[in-house]
Amino acid sequence: GIHNCANGNYHFIGGGSKNTGSAINCGVITGGERNFSAACHTFIGGGFLNCIQSASACSATIAGGSCNTISGWAGCGSCYSTIGGGFKNCINASTGSVAISNTIAGGQLNCIQQYANNSVIGGGLSNVILACGLGTGKFHSPHNTVAGGVQNRICDCNGGFGNNTIGGGGTNLINQSCASLSGQYTMTANTISGGYGNIICGCGTTPSGAGMNKFNFIGGGKANRITNSGAFNTISGGYFNTICLNAGNAWKRNTIGGGSG
Repeated sequence: GIHNCANGNYHFIGGGSKNTGSAINCGVITGGERNFSAACHTFIGGGFLNCIQSASACSATIAGGSCNTISGWAGCGSCYSTIGGGFKNCINASTGSVAISNTIAGGQLNCIQQYANNSVIGGGLSNVILACGLGTGKFHSPHNTVAGGVQNRICDCNGGFGNNTIGGGGTNLINQSCASLSGQYTMTANTISGGYGNIICGCGTTPSGAGMNKFNFIGGGKANRITNSGAFNTISGGYFNTICLNAGNAWKRNTIGGGSG
């Protein structure tokens, strides 16, 4: 290669141009151009302008692609995380978080941010898994998945949120805007299989969290919604159908098969 730079101990750069391993131990950059790593036990397979930015993102991998970024600030943020390829995908852990073992397989402009861990984006365009909550111990947001599609989002604003899935489609949203007093997995195991503009949204305030959104399902369609508290509710498809439940009540097992409005 040419103009490559390895500053750490036991670092390997196999080839390519202007690749840099900075102040790290046991890192590997096999090739590509202008790739950069600043963490130990990392691997960049190739591509262009891929970056593992901070020392806390240890054992992270970027296999290829262009302009992909893994960053973690203080502690062990973004350790063991992987970006398979694609363009401008990012995994970004917050300061002091243990947001580890996240994966973006490919696609463009996909992002896993802050306190999410053990979560996956399979591909697609501009999909987001975001956890911006309490950020300690059980209040991290684990095991969420966006398989693909466009502009789908799984968002946890307070913690206690996990095991939610969006299969695909566009602009679908699973969102928790506030936590119960117990704060532990108050919104969990909800699924939107696909469709467009479908929403599962939880904002309950019960002391035990029993009234929060759990095990709810939207199969597809457009602009369908399951909101506030409740569990085991289903909208199979159709257009603009709604199951809207009152915060503090554990409503369960309501079903809309399809249709409109």
